[in-house]
This record gives sequence, C-alpha cells and structure tokens, in this order.
Amino acid sequence: QRSTLSADDIRYIAKMTRARAVPPMEGLENHVHGQVPGVKVCVNPGEEDQMEIQGYSLSTMKMAATLFGCLLSGGLLLIIFYWKPEWKIYCTHKPCALDMADTVILQNQYKQLYVESVRILTSDGTMYKLLKPFARFLPGGTRQNLKEVKIHYTEDGKFRDGSAIKYFVNRKLKYIWKSDRQQFVKLRGLEADYQCSFYHTSNGLPYSEQQQRQLLYGENNIIVHVTPIIKILFLQALNPFYVFQLFSVILWYLDEYEYYASCIIIISVISLSVTIYETRKMQRALKGTLTGSSTVSVCKGNGEYIEQMSDMLVPGDVIEVPRMGCVMQCDAVLLSGNCIVNESMLTGESVPVTKTPLPNHRNQTFSMKEHSRHVLFCGTHVLQTRYYGDMKVRAVVIRTGFATAK
Repeated sequence: QRSTLSADDIRYIAKMTRARAVPPMEGLENHVHGQVPGVKVCVNPGEEDQMEIQGYSLSTMKMAATLFGCLLSGGLLLIIFYWKPEWKIYCTHKPCALDMADTVILQNQYKQLYVESVRILTSDGTMYKLLKPFARFLPGGTRQNLKEVKIHYTEDGKFRDGSAIKYFVNRKLKYIWKSDRQQFVKLRGLEADYQCSFYHTSNGLPYSEQQQRQLLYGENNIIVHVTPIIKILFLQALNPFYVFQLFSVILWYLDEYEYYASCIIIISVISLSVTIYETRKMQRALKGTLTGSSTVSVCKGNGEYIEQMSDMLVPGDVIEVPRMGCVMQCDAVLLSGNCIVNESMLTGESVPVTKTPLPNHRNQTFSMKEHSRHVLFCGTHVLQTRYYGDMKVRAVVIRTGFATAK
C-alpha cells in the first residue's frame, strides 16, 4: 500500500533529492513515482542511453502570451524557438505529471535536450490511428472510452491484451507508457527476460497476431529520407550565422557599403550551395548502403511456410534461412542448423563466423552479449547454411527496424 504524503512533504523531498544530486525520484517510487509535477524521472535507468524526462502540458495563458510576443517581435521569437525548441515548450507549456503530459523533454548524459510529442495508439483489431492525448480528440471525448480498445504490447517479457497505448518516439525508438509503473519504458522485442527454452517453443505467429504486433512495432525497415533541396535551403538559411549575415548586409547597404555587402551575399550563396550539395551527397550515400526489403519464408504454425515481404516481419515470427544464403533483414535467434556468416558490415572483420543453434536450456536467461554466437544480426550476409536431411534452418525474429544491431 502507498503511504500518504502531503504537498509540502513532496516538495521538500524533491528539493533535497535535486540538491544531493541523487537520481530523480530515487526512493520515492512506491509513493509518487511519475506523479509529481516539475520533478524529473529517468528512462532507461542504468543503461548507456539513460535520460531524464520531464512532462509538460499545454497552458492556455502561456500560449496566448507567447503568441502576443511573436506578434510584437515580428516573428523573431519563432526563429528563436526554432533554434531552441525546448524554449518554446517552456513558454507555452507547464510542468505536469508524466501521465498527464502531451509533451516531454528528455536530457541525456551529455546535456543534450530532446522535445518529443506524446501520442496515443488505438486499434479496433483491423485499423489504428495516432492521436494526440487531448480528450477532445479521443472517441467520445474522454480517455476512459479507450478501455475497450485492445492491442498487444510487451510487459514483463510477455504479450498481453491491454488498453490503448500512450507513447513517444525518440531517436527512432518508441517508448510506451506503463500505467502500473507510472513511467515510460523503451519498447523492446524478444531479446530480454526470456528463457532460452522459450525460443524453441516458438511455432510462428498466425496472421492476425502478426498484424496486431505490426501496429505496435511498425514496419521492419530502416528508411533514410533524402531531404528536398528547397527544405535544406530553408533550414540552412535559418542558421544563426546566416541570420546574422542578413542583418549585417542590411546594415552595410544602409551605410552605402554596396560592394562589401555584395561580397558577403556572394560568399554566403556559395557557402549555402556547398552545404546543400554535401548534405544531399551524404544522405544519398547513406541511403545507398541500406539494403531494401526482400522475400522471406515465414512459418504460420503447423509446419506451414509462406512467402512474404521482410517489411512485415515482427518479433516472434519464425523464418527459414535460405540454403544458399541471404542478407538478414532482422535480428534473429538461430533455432536449428548452422550458418556461415560474414559480419564485416557490423564488426569490420572479414573472416566469416559460424553461427550455431541456441541451446534449449530451461533455467538459463537469454542474453544478447552471452549468446551472440547464436544470433543472426540484421545487415549481415549469410553465406551458407548447414542442415541435416530435410530439416529447415530456422530462426525466430527478436528485433526489427531501428531496434536491430544494424
């Protein structure tokens, strides 16, 4: 049972927590975890990508004052908000508990700030839509009406039916809201908290189950968009350096330094052109390194295999590794047969390595680090497979998309 704390107690404890440089909310999880406005908590605690998170909700009065300030500044305030997105949140939102937040600000160990919008994923089994967590946008006008919506999500290492999911995306990774823990947690596949024997019981997913998991995990692809030239030009022109150059040119023209101001314009245009060219070249080169989707053989239970595009793979699918090899489109645990794999794309080592099936141990928890010799990583090239008789070389998908090693 949770004990009752007064508002003064909460403020005092939060103040002392920050003053002592103790990780936010440490020791208060059983009382007010995720519920105290203005107090930061951690996501991914103890991991390399640990970050502090603070929730914010829209304030009508602050929004009105900010709009008035934008008018008075002639739009200059909007440019400042473009340079500093977190300042926009500070000026238009107020701190709140995470369960009531429509926007979150994250800060990593390098003091970098990320502003992310909180969304809600709903589904009726065949369709889904993304909505901002405002009651007026939700079915029937209240959040309580979402209780009947069912969707699959990971919780404590198992897939269960739950209500609609609140989430945000940071650096291509999705973080979902866990109401029982009152915090956001990173969405994971099947790479943690499972016994090794679990993977050997996998017999594939029926189409309906696969479709539901796709709602949560999304398509299995890594897409790098090539930004249009006009957009790159606009974004570069808003750089503080070029904004300063613009005001300088205006000043020099007013002082009748036409030749000097013209030289600044010519140099700035050349600099912008080179930047746009280099940016587009880099984006195209990166996009060229990514292999597109391919056709894979997926088990649908009872030994039935069908051909489908790799974009549709989700954690839990059982696939057949082709005998003549392939390029892996996901991270998968090898269940049967051996594979000779070229992992130079990930490790830089040109010598092929042999992957063996994962041992069927009941009392051993799977670990990506300890059992890497049994994992086929996304982007690596399977050169050849070894099998016995008519046995298929099978693997179970554990991670897809941006969550993979690739």
